[in-house]
Amino acid sequence: MSKRCPAAEIDNDSCTEPHDNLFLDADNAGIYGCENHITKLLADHPRGRVVGSPRDPGSGVRIFKAARRR
Repeated sequence: MSKRCPAAEIDNDSCTEPHDNLFLDADNAGIYGCENHITKLLADHPRGRVVGSPRDPGSGVRIFKAARRR
C-alpha cells in the first residue's frame, strides 16, 4: 500500500517513492516529499531550496535541474 506524499497536491492520493527529500521555502518552512513532488514545489517557488535524500546523494541535484527545466 502506498503512503500519501506530504508534498503532493490534494488530488494526488498516493506515491510509491520515498518521502525523504526536504523542500524549504524562503522563510525556512519545510516539508518532506518524493523527488517528483519536491521538484514541482521548487519550480513553483524559485526562492526555495532542496535538501536531498540522505539515502541518495544525487537527488538534490536532480531535483534542482528538473525544476529549472519546468
